[in-house]
Parts: sequence; C-alpha cells; structure tokens
Amino acid sequence: MCTTAFEAGQVQRCLIPKPFEDEHFKVRVVYLPALHIGGDYAHIRRAGDRQLQVVLADISGHGVASSLVMSRLSSEIEACLE
Repeated sequence: MCTTAFEAGQVQRCLIPKPFEDEHFKVRVVYLPALHIGGDYAHIRRAGDRQLQVVLADISGHGVASSLVMSRLSSEIEACLE
C-alpha cells in the first residue's frame, strides 16, 4: 500500500504534542507547515513535578519520505523515554 501525502500529513499532525498546563507549566505547540509535509518533530511531556522532557528534531528534506522517517524517530524516542 502506498502512503499518500495527505495520509502522511494526517500522521504528522497526530504527532504534534497536545497542549497542557498546571501550576508550573503552560505548554502550547504551534506548527505552521509550509507547502509540504516534512520531518518536523516535537516531543514535550512532564517528567516529574518541575521537569519537562523536550525533544525537537527536523529530518532533512520534505515530503512523504521525511515524514515517515520522523514517524519512526518518534516511536523510537517514545520507547527510549519509557
């Protein structure tokens, strides 16, 4: 099955960190893609009462290939941080 740019874009949007806030943090991610999907990645999560885990990455290039590499990277990062 081939992945279309539209499907890859849907995957990419699902990986954008959800906003959250508490007494210590207020986190919002604004993602404004250019004309193409690509390999932008952000991971932001609480790591204790007053700590955050933050990972920002940008896979070189644009298009479905970069988006799929970013998707794989996000899975690996999630596994390592567990």
